[in-house]
Amino acid sequence: MSKALEDAEASLQQPASDHQLRLIAATLLKVAGDGERDPIRLKAAAMSGLEPDVGDADGTPSPTIDAERSP
Repeated sequence: MSKALEDAEASLQQPASDHQLRLIAATLLKVAGDGERDPIRLKAAAMSGLEPDVGDADGTPSPTIDAERSP
């Protein structure tokens, strides 16, 4: 896990924020807790946790399924 954390941190724009590092670490812990041990897969999962939930070109988040069903 430490290798995946170091690799993920190195691939971020410097300096990485504390928030980014916490998100990476939390994702690594979850994925590793689910049984993943491959450092490359751990890093990929951690980095995907940083991707914003952007739905529209203007950066507005996508509505949730429940919101779409609401009248």
